[in-house]
Amino acid sequence: MPELLKDKLNYESLHEFAMAVQAVYSPFLVEEFIKSTMDETWADLELKARGRQISVNLGKYLPADYRAAIGVIDPSEDVRRSVANNLNDISKTHPQLVVELAKSWYGKNAHTDWIVKHGCRTLLKKGNRDILAIFGYDDVASVDVADFTVTPAAISLGEDITFSFSITVKEATKVRLEYGIDYVKDKGKMNRKIFQISEISLKKNDKKSYSRNHSFADLSTRKHYPGIHSLVLMVNGIEREKVDFEVNF
Repeated sequence: MPELLKDKLNYESLHEFAMAVQAVYSPFLVEEFIKSTMDETWADLELKARGRQISVNLGKYLPADYRAAIGVIDPSEDVRRSVANNLNDISKTHPQLVVELAKSWYGKNAHTDWIVKHGCRTLLKKGNRDILAIFGYDDVASVDVADFTVTPAAISLGEDITFSFSITVKEATKVRLEYGIDYVKDKGKMNRKIFQISEISLKKNDKKSYSRNHSFADLSTRKHYPGIHSLVLMVNGIEREKVDFEVNF
């Protein structure tokens, strides 16, 4: 499996990324960057080493002054959003590349931090441990979950499901809370959709309680089907609670 993953960091993926950089920094030398990155050591590098090599060589082809280099990727909100969206798209097929870039870019500049966070949104929802750690959401042991309830046990299409819970932290920590719905899809297949609840920094022994409603009314982007669904609670990317409920016509 590692061999298959590392081989996804290839000429095509590097070219896709380099073109995204060139779109916001026209002097960027696409082919030179690729040639420098895919040097004589490339074939022997493992997945993470390839990601680091990409990050190092990226720095060689951006302006030498870091402030100027940051300007390449954050001169305006539209450009920042474009770069972040490109990163998010790339993360779906080449997650380790985006992980290594995030490690290199995060913590240097507020604008770049926004790009990295927005560009990693899919990896955050997938619970990528490296990405969660970059943003400080890697502490699982310090967070206790209690009183998780989902009501009612059965609803009709168009109605709401309600869930509630509380968390207590044993140590000061950052907490990212999400919930997922395992939807019944056409022909009985299941598909999980993740929704964010909160990102919060808590002090030792802090306690927080939450209650949320989730609608099962059809949308233009989502059609609901009857059957047994599940609601899961995610704490820092880890599934902590799960309750089934039924959706009827």
